[in-house]
Amino acid sequence: MPRASFNVENPNASSVMPKGFLIWYTLMLVMVHLVILSLPFSFLTKEWVWTLTNLVHTCITFSLFHWVKGSPVPTIDSENSTQTQWEQIAGLESKKMTRVFLRVVPFLLFWMSIYKADHDEVIFLINLVLCGFCIIPKLPLAHNVRIFNWNKY
Repeated sequence: MPRASFNVENPNASSVMPKGFLIWYTLMLVMVHLVILSLPFSFLTKEWVWTLTNLVHTCITFSLFHWVKGSPVPTIDSENSTQTQWEQIAGLESKKMTRVFLRVVPFLLFWMSIYKADHDEVIFLINLVLCGFCIIPKLPLAHNVRIFNWNKY
């Protein structure tokens, strides 16, 4: 069985490339949605279930891709210690499909949330802010930018 490609210089960026990661990511998102859907609370309507799914997705992906810096695996160079996960994969041309996938998913969650809410204004605004927290850090102009010097070190 062929092994996944592995970048010795930056194994952290190599971990998000395989197709297995994208399948796992999708399955975990579906699992989170189903768990929230199965909670026995009467206030959890379909609108709020999609919004909570979007909230959980935003919190997890923002912290893992855009807040935590460095690599769990020690590397030879120290360049990775000052970069977030997204910044490490953003510079690699081989990760283009992964980056596109990770940019499209927040838009799909946003669209599903407002579609299921019949375009409710409150749900729309909440999901728009959540979508912004997922999309804005992925833009090229946000590369190596630290707002208010948070997460600088």
